[in-house]
Amino acid sequence: MSLPFPPRQVRCSDKNAADPAEVDFQVPVYHLASMARCGETLMLRTLGAHSRIRVVHNIEEQETPEAVTLFDSLRNHAGGTIAGSAGEVRQFGIRPDEVLLLKQGAYEHKLPFQGFILVRNPLSVYASLKTYDRASGHFSRLRDRIFAIRSRRRPSANRSRMSRWMSDVDADLGKRVRSLCDLEMFCTLYNRKMLRLFETGLPVVHYERFVEDPEKTLQRLLPLLGLEFESSLLHAEERFRDGTVGHGKNDLTRPIDKNSLRKYGLLTRRETDRIVALTYPTWTAYGYEIGPQEIRVERDLLYQRPPSLQEQILGQRLPAE
Repeated sequence: MSLPFPPRQVRCSDKNAADPAEVDFQVPVYHLASMARCGETLMLRTLGAHSRIRVVHNIEEQETPEAVTLFDSLRNHAGGTIAGSAGEVRQFGIRPDEVLLLKQGAYEHKLPFQGFILVRNPLSVYASLKTYDRASGHFSRLRDRIFAIRSRRRPSANRSRMSRWMSDVDADLGKRVRSLCDLEMFCTLYNRKMLRLFETGLPVVHYERFVEDPEKTLQRLLPLLGLEFESSLLHAEERFRDGTVGHGKNDLTRPIDKNSLRKYGLLTRRETDRIVALTYPTWTAYGYEIGPQEIRVERDLLYQRPPSLQEQILGQRLPAE
């Protein structure tokens, strides 16, 4: 299978040079494009266990100064590569055979980029948001249900978060959602962020399929990044000490499991019906089938041909060769 992205070019000024500072090379930059509570930290932790992937930020709770500097630079970077000689890249300690993985979650990249989309059904995303401010720890359906019930009696702590995310994604729309209730604000954000990503035509990873069969999903995803599958990805949690809490209050030592697949069961019937109706265009575009009893993924979007950076700039597909 031919790769959708051109291979990196490595050019050495001295064939015997060992110092990366003396080597002129281009580092591929891939984006994990998603939105908050879609499983980005889990995916980043998993891919970060690959010997050739360097995750820029948002795995661990505290970011290093080098990671913040590199993220700020890449956030406004166009193109599929960045020079290995760039100061922020050298400070990050990248090797010529590595690739950079940048999370595009709470903001929208305004320039052409390459990578993949991580999507999760809107009911589970909203349920995860509702229980975000509970005490961190291992997933407990009973504890999350109690928290969800109590949270209905007080103003949502998520409102300021969603308002901030919306402003970062679309400043004009951010001004128009202030009068909406929390659920309506969430649906607007989900539609705006995920539909715009869908229009890029990039390969799509469904969170549900990822946690159901991580190995199969990763074996299909990695070739799109020019990489081979490594078994260490399936045990990424072993890289962290017990009790390590990562970005978004995620337990980084917890193995991938299916417990989160039915988290939408925490929602009321009214919440469920409204979210399903208000986000209909988005979840149908991504191939979900949301029925009364279960949510299924009916369309495989991982192998769709990603647009080239040139096509993103032109805003149209070029004829196949």
